[in-house]
Amino acid sequence: DSEQQENNPQPPIVQSEEAKGKSLSSEVLQILGDEPIIKTVLGPPIYEAVVPRWSNILQNGLSEENIQVLLQKHIIPENFKSLEVPQLNPEVKAALTAQILRRDERLVRKQQFVTASISAISQALTLMLAEEGGGNNVYMQYLSNAGRLLCHLHRLDTMTRKDLISINLNKDLKDTLSAAPTDNFLFGQALEERVKAAKNLEKSSEELKQVKPETAKKP
Repeated sequence: DSEQQENNPQPPIVQSEEAKGKSLSSEVLQILGDEPIIKTVLGPPIYEAVVPRWSNILQNGLSEENIQVLLQKHIIPENFKSLEVPQLNPEVKAALTAQILRRDERLVRKQQFVTASISAISQALTLMLAEEGGGNNVYMQYLSNAGRLLCHLHRLDTMTRKDLISINLNKDLKDTLSAAPTDNFLFGQALEERVKAAKNLEKSSEELKQVKPETAKKP
């Protein structure tokens, strides 16, 4: 054993403090290779008075009173009904447990915040577009960018709700539910008809499958 240890010497154990504190020569650093450059790209600074106020919201959230004021102030524009948060279909709701329904209610609440945010941005953008000369292009670009990103987030939330609910329903109808177009209902208004059609199609497919003939048993 001692001879084997001499032929295969073990590397020395480096204490953690020693590993952290010892400075290395430029030659050794060159042997180790280039150090990765981690650079965080940040945007231009915003008005200083905004930073502590919004940072506080990020840390502590808004009060329920402020939330209600903002939600009531920034309601859906009358010609933008597609912004409404999709309702859960009654027939789907009846098939879900209380726990799953509570989870969906939390996601609906989140979508309501996104909806109010989009409404506020859309009204600001509309006011600018109504100005003589079409408003400030730079400001409108920022508002348009924020609005489009939030619209995409709204869609992602809808898809997440559908996915989380679909996995708790009939597995044979998963494709039908996932492909259901969303309108004012999460799985569309004609869900019952689509489910019936899917079941009828499955039944017809089973009936059309070729039945294998029974092989005669040898005597």
